[in-house]
Amino acid sequence: MASSANDIFWRSVTDNTCETYDECKTYHEPSQKLAKSSPEYRTSVRSHARLAYAVLALLLSIARPYLLLVLPAINFDLVLAIASFRVGIFASPSVMSYLLLLLWHMYCLCPQHSPRTDGALGSAPHGAAVPIGWTFDHSNPLLMRLHAALLPISNYEAQATPWILGTNGDAVTLLPFLLFNPPRHSYTRRWLRVPRADGPNEPKDLTGCSGNDKEETEAVAVDILTPKTGFDPARPVIVLLAGLTGGSNEGYVRDMVQEAVHVRGMTAAVLIARGTNQTPCSSNSVFHGARISDFAAFVSLMRKAALSPHETSSKVFSRPKVYSAGVSMGGIILPNYLSKAGQSTLLDGAVVLSGSLRTSVTSHFWHSRYLWQPLLTKDLKDQFVAPQPSLLTERGCDVMAIGDSCDLTDFDARMVATYHGYRDIHHYYDDMSAASADGKYNTKKGDCEERLNNICVPTLVLHALDDPIIHADSIPIDTLVSPRNVTRSNLMVLMTQTGGHIGWPTGWFPWDSGFQFSTTLTLNFIETLHNDNNEIFSGNT
Repeated sequence: MASSANDIFWRSVTDNTCETYDECKTYHEPSQKLAKSSPEYRTSVRSHARLAYAVLALLLSIARPYLLLVLPAINFDLVLAIASFRVGIFASPSVMSYLLLLLWHMYCLCPQHSPRTDGALGSAPHGAAVPIGWTFDHSNPLLMRLHAALLPISNYEAQATPWILGTNGDAVTLLPFLLFNPPRHSYTRRWLRVPRADGPNEPKDLTGCSGNDKEETEAVAVDILTPKTGFDPARPVIVLLAGLTGGSNEGYVRDMVQEAVHVRGMTAAVLIARGTNQTPCSSNSVFHGARISDFAAFVSLMRKAALSPHETSSKVFSRPKVYSAGVSMGGIILPNYLSKAGQSTLLDGAVVLSGSLRTSVTSHFWHSRYLWQPLLTKDLKDQFVAPQPSLLTERGCDVMAIGDSCDLTDFDARMVATYHGYRDIHHYYDDMSAASADGKYNTKKGDCEERLNNICVPTLVLHALDDPIIHADSIPIDTLVSPRNVTRSNLMVLMTQTGGHIGWPTGWFPWDSGFQFSTTLTLNFIETLHNDNNEIFSGNT
């Protein structure tokens, strides 16, 4: 009896993966037993204060436009003086005055440090330099067809939720995560053996990175979901990369998987970043943002499984194509993989959502560093630092300095770059960027264009000008239209006026539509590309 495409697909997946992490065990030297805490590591008072400041400032940033609507004529200086006097009857006037002055500073100043007034230079406010709307190479006919197909649904401002106010992207970033609750899915989890790739030592061949030597391998979790009717080789396969420490249960991932699998009949797979989401990592070669070999092995697995019905059965099946969407940190890793893999990429198209092509820009983005990054940094310190401080010390890290880090830039400089063997944070960010980071390690003229032109498949980059976490200038749009750039580019960028970071809420009742704008744009891009019978500049067949 002939096997169905679904049976062949799953046979290929199971033949190239393990059911549990222990089956993929890598036999490294035993790592230290992870504990919930350690007396050697303490988060500093300064770090706690910055975290509290970030939470309060973020709430005030969201509330500020509504308060200004309700109380536009109040003399806040007078209110501050009266409050200080009245409270001073029952408490120390000086203490309350300092507290109220702090709240006043946070209320008036922090919310104004938005992506539109605080940019890459990190000095005087100069605003984002990127243009609003579409930017791409109009000499590329495939991109012109993709643009024509996406143009009717690409005007976010016409769909945006009208009652979410503010100009700094904080509200449209936070509220979707609080209000949206897409359906959960019953994934099939498998474990994929990957190269250890400690630090910047990546395998040269990115077409089949699934290490076989147990002395040099690790394992990562992969969550896969097919339609109820099973794997369909005529439909696209979409591989997803979530944000920092995110996984298959993130709201935006669940939303996209729901639409892709249960509505459009695609097969979806999500890579769980190494050692995150409570997954083990026995080698101590934990996650870092510049490593692309895990993703390369993941793409290789899914492409092999997708092609298996076509190659192993006497029955004629359609030749499937594999696409990818990367969100936030996933939107940094994905274009970096495409840039480094070049013609050898196993993807047929990609979408970058709220990601970055030039990581160093955000290290000068003070709105992000003061309001958002302290929350992300706390999670990273709890996950990677607190359980094993002595290991960090062995690798040359200053545990006390890491405990004092208040944002991702400090954390990357003090922990990630040192732990993983980079020369410094500039070296790490350069290795992490699809475009050159800041010129320190890439001084050749035109290097940025050369690296971006190495992306050989159509790639959509969706970003918002008011993204409060990753600055809009981290998308070097100027290189796509540079007179020096004589190579046909496969990048197309849509920069919306508003939308925040993985936000883009739509309609009066955004909890009903969820992440509809970014999900629809992503999947329509993939559908259009999948159905296009013209030349795709990838070199794949």
